[in-house]
Amino acid sequence: MWGGRNIIAVPFAFENGFKSGVALDDNENKVDICLKNVAVACLSAKKFNPDDEVSFITNIPSEALPDEFMKLLSDGQITIREIQFDRFRFSHDYMWSLAFYKLCVLSHLVELDFCHICYLDADVYVQRKFNCIWEEANSKILLYDICDGLNVNSYKTFCEEMNNFMGTDTYPTRYGGEFFAASKELATEFVKTMNEIYSKMIETSFKCTTGDEFIINVAVLNDCKQIKNAGAYVYRFWTGIRFNQISTSYRNPTLAVLHLPAEKDKGMLKLYKRYYSKGRQPSNRVVWRICRLSYIPILDRLIRIIVKIIPKLNNKNKFSL
Repeated sequence: MWGGRNIIAVPFAFENGFKSGVALDDNENKVDICLKNVAVACLSAKKFNPDDEVSFITNIPSEALPDEFMKLLSDGQITIREIQFDRFRFSHDYMWSLAFYKLCVLSHLVELDFCHICYLDADVYVQRKFNCIWEEANSKILLYDICDGLNVNSYKTFCEEMNNFMGTDTYPTRYGGEFFAASKELATEFVKTMNEIYSKMIETSFKCTTGDEFIINVAVLNDCKQIKNAGAYVYRFWTGIRFNQISTSYRNPTLAVLHLPAEKDKGMLKLYKRYYSKGRQPSNRVVWRICRLSYIPILDRLIRIIVKIIPKLNNKNKFSL
C-alpha cells in the first residue's frame, strides 16, 4: 500500500551496460554488494524510525531479487517499491547514468501522499531518529555540503561544468547526492526546476561528469534561500587506506546518517554478514569499529606506513644514482 506520513527511501537501479559508481563498476558482484548495503541502510533506518515508512525503491522486478534479501526486508517491515527508470534518463554510457535514478524516484514520490520525503544512498548507516530532520524539512530543503574547495580537482571540474552550463563565473557550494530531505511542497517545486534543467541538458546535448549532483546543484542556484546544509544530520566519512578523511563527529548526538563510501565492500558487508543477515541489529559502537571510524585495523596501519615509505625510498634512490 502506497502512502504514509514520512518516507525514508533508498533507491537503487540496475540495467546492463549502464554506469553506476566508479568504485563498483568493474566488480562482477556489484548488484549483490549493493543489495547488502541496501539492507543495512534500510534496516538501520527502520530501527531508529519505526513510525516512518522506510522503503527500498528499485527498477528490478521483485521476482529477480534474492529470496533472502526479500525476507530480511519483509521481516524488518521495509516496503519494496518498483518504479521504472522512466525519468531523468541519459544514455547507457553517460557517466553515473544510474545515479540519476534517485531524481527519477523523487519525481515519482512527490506525486504520492507523503508529508516529508527523504532519500539516501545505499552505502549509509542510520544511527539516530529523523524527528529533527522532519521538523527542519518543513521550511527548508536539506542537502549535504561536502565542503570542497579549489584545492580539490573534482571541485574545479564541477565549477567548470556548472559555469559552462549556466554561463556564469562563480564558485558555487557543492552539495552531495547522498542525502535529500524536504516537505512534499518544497520537493515538488524542486523537481519542477530539475526537470527544466534536465530538458535543457537533453536539448543542448550537455554532458556532465558529476551525475545527479550536477542537476541538484544547478537547481540550488535557482533558489538558494530554500536550501540548508544538512551537515548537522549527515556526514561523509572516507575510511580508505590511501585516502582517509574522518572526524569524531560520528559520536555527535545529532548526527543521524553516516555515509561510508569506502565501506561498500568492506564494513557494510561485515555488518550484513555478522548481524543483519541473522536478524540482529548491532550497536552504534560496533558499527563505528567495524566501519573503521573508531578503530583502524593493524593491517590497514601497516599498509598506510608502507604507502608513505615507498615514495620516500624512490626519491632517495633517484638522488643516489
